[in-house]
Amino acid sequence: MSNAIKTQVLAPVADILSQLVMADGVDDKIPVDMVDQVPAIMTASRIFQEVALAMRFRPEDEDLKASTTAAMKHVDEGIENIKQATRDNSRSKLIGGVFIILESTRSALGIYDELEIRRIVATGKLATQTAATMLTCQIMLELEIAAKMCAEAHLSFVRMATSHAPEILDAEVREQLLAALEIIKTCSTLTISAARTNCEHPSTDARHAADSVAGRLAAAVKSAIDAIQTNPGINTKFKQAGELWLLMDDIGSRLMAMLRAVHDTDKTGLIANTKKYAEEAMMLLKRADEIALACQDPYLAAKLKKDADLLRMVIPEVVKTLQDVAKGTVPEIALEYKVQEAMQVVASVMQSIGDALDSEIARGIDHIHALTAKLNQAVADGDLALFEATAKELEEATRAVVEKARLKAEQCSDPVKRQKLLDAAKAVETMSGHAISSGRAALAHPTPTSKAHFAAAVANFQSTLDTLENAVNESVPLGDLLASLQQQTQQLASMPRLSAWPTCCAPRQSTTLVTRPTAHSCSVLPTNSKRKWRP
Repeated sequence: MSNAIKTQVLAPVADILSQLVMADGVDDKIPVDMVDQVPAIMTASRIFQEVALAMRFRPEDEDLKASTTAAMKHVDEGIENIKQATRDNSRSKLIGGVFIILESTRSALGIYDELEIRRIVATGKLATQTAATMLTCQIMLELEIAAKMCAEAHLSFVRMATSHAPEILDAEVREQLLAALEIIKTCSTLTISAARTNCEHPSTDARHAADSVAGRLAAAVKSAIDAIQTNPGINTKFKQAGELWLLMDDIGSRLMAMLRAVHDTDKTGLIANTKKYAEEAMMLLKRADEIALACQDPYLAAKLKKDADLLRMVIPEVVKTLQDVAKGTVPEIALEYKVQEAMQVVASVMQSIGDALDSEIARGIDHIHALTAKLNQAVADGDLALFEATAKELEEATRAVVEKARLKAEQCSDPVKRQKLLDAAKAVETMSGHAISSGRAALAHPTPTSKAHFAAAVANFQSTLDTLENAVNESVPLGDLLASLQQQTQQLASMPRLSAWPTCCAPRQSTTLVTRPTAHSCSVLPTNSKRKWRP
């Protein structure tokens, strides 16, 4: 379902939005060659509304109705904005309307993915049940009916799961799903054949053969369901977070370049930097939405989503203000206000991303402590199976925490704190393996010495976890963005202009950047931040 929405809605709308932002010219008129694209936007929006309406009224999806209704409402708002933009021949209004439709549709994909996963899992469970029922049939007619149902259920499950596979970002999980589906294709036929043999010539061996192949089939279905239900790409999404710190710097540098272009009356530079700003801010929004979905803390996820929504509102406002300044219809001080506002919102989004990252690290460390306790218990009880299962889970949990800690280190401009965090992450990675290998040795040769070595390894591992947690808490996520912004805007204000912009840009009496309270202003920026701004 989400693939269809991406193809029929997101792709054409995103392409049109890109053309609108990239179109040449500083006036606010819709480019002539873009007027014919408006019907395509409306068509794509209607497709989304039809699909969303069908989903919203499915009785089994009661809990998804509110989210779908909200998405549909935003698309309606975007359509009205587009109609008004067409009447007013306003490119900025058209950009705003298209942007609302694009982002509302993108956020709705999470709803459809959730629905799609539920249906696939339900189909897989039904397939397993039909196979179990088929094995109990003792009359050939009943068996043939059950066999047909079994084959159809497994075929449907394989088809739906194969369609969903491209949505899984984690390559290892995706391969697990595809491998399980191949086994299902083979074992489904073998199970039906074995059930027929057992029904026609019942015997202990025949029943054992049927149970054996049915067991393989059920295990493959379970493996496929596990892969589908795994939060796809959560670590991949957090890996992408590392790119966001550079992206934030790029957006800030782009906003400063816009100010320079205005002061230098560089229209070409203003147009080019406006385009790049819109592109980079949209990329930041996309990543923020992905991380909000991956974050398991509902409060932090909601806060990040709220901050991202504020940025969605600011992007077209900045573009419109820049165009107005270039035309001379508003004074330059309006641009400085709007740039400061945009910087506040960008910084708030990045702060929320950092908070989400911190939350995931803390949650991961708690999980590792719990797994370590299970590891201790497995060694104490001499339970090798429990130890190996726990060790595998511990390795995965440690790897995830270490990856996120290294991302956190990318935010820290203090070289001492950054290195401390990287060293702590490396120590956790090393001591995790040491604790596991010591535990295996203690299980293989349960002597007082081996158990003492294992206890010491576990204690050292837990100590490195505490060190990592402290290092994460001490690292600083963001720099003094607003202070840097104010300093640079004051420097720009004092620069001599090459010539004057037309009409109403009157000289200002003060070059001090005035902070005004706005709906988008954010007061949660850290005051002790040391991250340096790259102009």
